[in-house]
Amino acid sequence: MARWNAVLDLHSSAVLTLSPGVSASFFVHQCTPDSMWELGVNSPHYRSSLIHDEPFFLARSDPEYYPEWEWNKKERRFSARKPDDVTVELRARSRLATAKCRAIAEIINTINTLRQPMRTDMTLQESVYLIKRMQAQAFKDANYDQKMVMEIPYVVQYADLASISFKEAADNILFRAQLDDGYLAKTELLRLKYFDLVREASEPAQIPSIMKQLKIDSYSSQLT
Repeated sequence: MARWNAVLDLHSSAVLTLSPGVSASFFVHQCTPDSMWELGVNSPHYRSSLIHDEPFFLARSDPEYYPEWEWNKKERRFSARKPDDVTVELRARSRLATAKCRAIAEIINTINTLRQPMRTDMTLQESVYLIKRMQAQAFKDANYDQKMVMEIPYVVQYADLASISFKEAADNILFRAQLDDGYLAKTELLRLKYFDLVREASEPAQIPSIMKQLKIDSYSSQLT
């Protein structure tokens, strides 16, 4: 069952937005004044069907209805608010929070997709790469001293398999690591740039143009 998280109005506990994404909802809480963050609001009272993993009732509703509901933390239940308590200002805050939450979720997905080629899906492989890089750097810092052979097993292994010298193996390992660093730096720049743009947005109408530019930047030549 998906775990839904809520960003709530600090004073009234009215719902500003909902999201299954922990990072996206927490980000919105951080950039929304007078808000609070609640994890797993669909548990234990709002469970999905035993057959279909569907969102609970409020998550399925139109986001326009979010501020018409408030959260009772002690009972962990939602209750309908009085119509007069659902102000224009509250609805505006909810629309902005929802737009930002969806945008951040899309940015996270985009960055994850861009970084996917660097993932190995093998347990501890990232640790292997890190140790291999550290050994190669230590070998280079020692002016490729052959006396270090017993201390650089990954470099030796690489050299043997590729039928090249230890020096060439170390240089190749470091070169590939630098390429990875450069690519990660570009994706991190995208993340910082677009997180900041979403954070500073003051109305939902600003979000679509931000996301359009993200798509352009994500697949432009700057990441190739």
